Amino acid sequence: MYPTHIEQSHILIVDDDRLVRGLLCNLLKHTYRCTAVASAEEAIAVVSDQAIDVVISDINLGGMSGIELLPKLSEIVEDVVILMISGNGTIDSAIDAIKGGAFDYIKKPFELAHVELAVKRAVTHHRLLISKRAHENGLEALVIKRTAELDRAHFYDQLTGLPNRALFSDRLEQVIALADRGQNVAVLLFSLDRFKEARDTYGPVEGNRILSEVAVRLKRCVHPEATLARIEADEFAILLPNCNVNAVTQIAEKICSSLERSIAVPGSEISLSCRIG
Repeated sequence: MYPTHIEQSHILIVDDDRLVRGLLCNLLKHTYRCTAVASAEEAIAVVSDQAIDVVISDINLGGMSGIELLPKLSEIVEDVVILMISGNGTIDSAIDAIKGGAFDYIKKPFELAHVELAVKRAVTHHRLLISKRAHENGLEALVIKRTAELDRAHFYDQLTGLPNRALFSDRLEQVIALADRGQNVAVLLFSLDRFKEARDTYGPVEGNRILSEVAVRLKRCVHPEATLARIEADEFAILLPNCNVNAVTQIAEKICSSLERSIAVPGSEISLSCRIG
């Protein structure tokens, strides 16, 4: 008795001889789901519409030949496994079939036991292809994820999620290039007063929490086009493209006002200030 996943495999039989189609269907239907068609054109329509695992096709069909059908099926379903059958006794037919991408070749008149074994091997091969592709896709997704993580670690501050010095410098260079064309650019640099004292008093964990709260408040003070970055432990920078003096002054005032609001710490509250240049 075959495993469940093999029993559920879908076999497409392509032969213009009704008796051959019936014989193969009767042989395989107890183990696999079978669909039978009389031409290559019908086979293409079925494969385009249904999930087919293995195709058993005669080489000599009424219209398009089985050899011509091979690449068309592979274009539609990349992992389909194809078995070719033919009454031509020469080795040339088998060679042409294998060259065209067939997994195996069965000669007519065929032995039923041989057909069953060939189909079982084809189904197993199809499952291996599916597993291999899933593994490769998983590896590719993992590489993409890890690359994104490394990029983020390189360009973003891990505590606050803000751009770091490297990303800030890169964006600054881009904006300076635009400034040569007449666009105004402003850069605000500021550090927190009394932060080191607070960190020494309440410990590094509370110090990190204070910095995270500061980052949240600063984000509310700048518009989306600005780049707010943490460039050192308690030092921040803001890049303001296409701005004027009044806008810069307003943002600086908003930052100072925002930091003056108290921040809760164990058993007390603190307020910070900053020096902006």
